[in-house]
Amino acid sequence: MSLAVYHSRRNVRPRRENTEVLSDGRGTAGLVTVGWQWSGRAALFDNSQKSRPSYGPTFTIGRGSGDSPSSDRDNAYLGENAGFAIDKIFLAQISKNKTYEPVIGQGLENKWYAGVQWTDARWSLLGKLAERIGRKESIESRATIASLHTYRFSRAVEGRKAAGIEADIEFQVESPKTVTWTLGAAYYHRSRAIELVANLPDDPWQITAGVSLKLQGP
Repeated sequence: MSLAVYHSRRNVRPRRENTEVLSDGRGTAGLVTVGWQWSGRAALFDNSQKSRPSYGPTFTIGRGSGDSPSSDRDNAYLGENAGFAIDKIFLAQISKNKTYEPVIGQGLENKWYAGVQWTDARWSLLGKLAERIGRKESIESRATIASLHTYRFSRAVEGRKAAGIEADIEFQVESPKTVTWTLGAAYYHRSRAIELVANLPDDPWQITAGVSLKLQGP
């Protein structure tokens, strides 16, 4: 279990050459994360010391402060770069869009977040594909990471507090050692507020693929 609280302040000192209008700001964001991991069972009479693949859930709840119309101070200020983005679409892309960000807030600004993630190192779709093409012996590790995210505005946007739901999944396989292949998909079901603010004609979705190489020294 982990608990984190972040507090940010901005004190503005006007300058003649500065044409951008800013206000003093302060804001707070908090995160609570609880997770469990279990190891797979060893085969009977297996006395090897090799670690067994683990699996288990992680639950996360977060909240960021929102601005108050009754105050001259920006009460939703969470820093110049509010970098919390545990998902693939809503927090990672839509909330960071410069067109929508002033209304819906960046990152956890003016939001409640709740999510659950399931990590399983026993199975991966990419691992199965590697086995199909005869590369079973070269697989060093595999993992499947599935997550579900829900969002809600603290202060209503367009008269609504619901902010949508997102589902993500990613498959990983390390084959051969130091080379990791990934395949992922994400789907965001927008709320009516996001539909009005962001003018999204459909629910966004994406499919991603990648490969990374880890260089190791002697």
